[in-house]
Amino acid sequence: VGVGRLDESTPINRTTLTAKGLTIDEIDKVEGTLLAAFDISFSFNRMVLGNDIFNRLGITDSEEKQFSFSLLGRLGFSQEEINQSNTIICGTQTLEGAPHLKDEHLAVFDCANRCGPTGKRFIAPLAHVRMMAAVQPFISGAISKTINMPYEATVEDVEEVYLQSWKLGLKALALYRDGSKLSQPLNTKKDKVGEGIEVVEKIVEKIVYAPKRRRMPDERRSITHKFSISGHKGNITAGLFDDGTLGEIFVTMAKQGSTISGLMDAFAKSVSVGLQYGVPLSMIVRQFANSRFEPYGFTTNPQIRIAKSIIDYIARYIGIKFLTPEEQIELGIKADVDSSNAQGQLDFNTPNVSTKTDEAVNGDISSDISSSVSESAPILEVATPTLTPEEPEIVSTIRQQQIDAPPCPSCGSLTFKTGTCYTCLSCGSTTGGCS
Repeated sequence: VGVGRLDESTPINRTTLTAKGLTIDEIDKVEGTLLAAFDISFSFNRMVLGNDIFNRLGITDSEEKQFSFSLLGRLGFSQEEINQSNTIICGTQTLEGAPHLKDEHLAVFDCANRCGPTGKRFIAPLAHVRMMAAVQPFISGAISKTINMPYEATVEDVEEVYLQSWKLGLKALALYRDGSKLSQPLNTKKDKVGEGIEVVEKIVEKIVYAPKRRRMPDERRSITHKFSISGHKGNITAGLFDDGTLGEIFVTMAKQGSTISGLMDAFAKSVSVGLQYGVPLSMIVRQFANSRFEPYGFTTNPQIRIAKSIIDYIARYIGIKFLTPEEQIELGIKADVDSSNAQGQLDFNTPNVSTKTDEAVNGDISSDISSSVSESAPILEVATPTLTPEEPEIVSTIRQQQIDAPPCPSCGSLTFKTGTCYTCLSCGSTTGGCS
């Protein structure tokens, strides 16, 4: 606690204030407020002194409204003189360093924030948490108690408070960091700009993540693939980086200047730019594969029998060509020529199993093996598949039903002709007016 009045032992006293131009009446007004002031600077303002002193000194309203404005500083007092006078007149506002008080007893007087400009002690934020945790089991609702945090608290400190509060079973939290608002009842820290003090401005930069483009080499390897989808022909040219990965594509279709040609150029350019800026090929295939629109239908590629659209075909082709088998399986585009061929012609042939003794075994089996086989033990032999006279007709009928069957408009699978209609065996949809 300070003396609460102007003291001649301090740099700011009646004599020096009179020399600076203050009247006796103005000095008396200031001294009348010092007993309740936390800082001597709070008593030197327009509300206490009136307008005359500001007019005599030529202080404008804009100058007075500046955050760093100090009337004592304008009168000519240095920051060191103000601090020295403030300590004696208004006191340190803390018990730290008080005579006859042991350090181990200071914890009894700790407050939520530091006390005074020189205070260093305060209740730790986690101590507030433990206080509430001790009471929470006996209360059905949350506790209305603020967890005060110091001015220099970081985001990690806030995270730790929330984590410990959750572990201790608290139902709600109210955090307040000192100085986080423009105004508060008590400011524990006052930033002042004095003579010879360099003001460092903190520039907050907006972080913009700019991806780096991987340019294609001037001379590059490429492959060109010719395709046809329901009679619509085109070419896909894939340009490769030096390491063999896909870096760009070009799609040529129809006449130059047509709508489909322009759309394919735009699509190929967007895919190429994405690849060069680091977009994974698997992501591109995932987004565009199975896109459905006309033209769609059968293709001349045994790995992609049916395409749901031109973009679907392109995406599946580059996926089959440049993705790993594991990625193809994950995306559902793994090529299987055998299974694709099986869709065009079903094989109804079944192997004939006959029972023969060891005497009927071919002579190419070594004699030592044949001699070890018991004469009475039967041997199973898988005979060469043969077609019955009726089976070629069945296969021909199935092929005839599939040769002009359109893809299913619902799921894209191959349909089968049933009378005058076409039926999808995968989803059950029918076309041609049948139900």
